[in-house]
Amino acid sequence: NERFNRATSLNLASCVMHPIAERFSGTGGGHPSAASASVSAQPEEAIAAALDLISEKLGLKAGEMKEISTRD
Repeated sequence: NERFNRATSLNLASCVMHPIAERFSGTGGGHPSAASASVSAQPEEAIAAALDLISEKLGLKAGEMKEISTRD
């Protein structure tokens, strides 16, 4: 949401999905708090790259963030 974006300066479209799309020869975009990308990469590789970008933007150490499954 907007409050999160202001507090963190994390824009999922410009800070995460656009760079992911460029790195993996795809397309990406969206909104500050909701974005997606379609890329030529294995899902695990793209997710790891996205987590690295988010971690860097939030000032976290590499590996501090990890994927959690929201599917049963």
